Amino acid sequence: MTNEKLREALAFYYDFACKKAPGTSKEVSGTLQSGDAFDKVKEMVPKAIKFIDEGHADKAHRWLGFIQGILSPWSKTPAFTLDELRAHSRSAEEKA
Repeated sequence: MTNEKLREALAFYYDFACKKAPGTSKEVSGTLQSGDAFDKVKEMVPKAIKFIDEGHADKAHRWLGFIQGILSPWSKTPAFTLDELRAHSRSAEEKA
């Protein structure tokens, strides 16, 4: 995945999280609630993009994986199928 595609995927998840949880919410009993998960995504994406800018794309890739885990079918906040998550990370050539 190129840095450009990585930024694109991160921006997509940021926009999605902003639509799902426009306000802020708090952690309850140490577990993530639905709004908290989206808030976590909104918190992590700018930091991941900064990692790319600083030349640490490998760390940004790990953070992308964590963000996708938050939004995966196995989480408490499923938002996308595995096929959709894969598609978000693939370039147009890889999708063909």
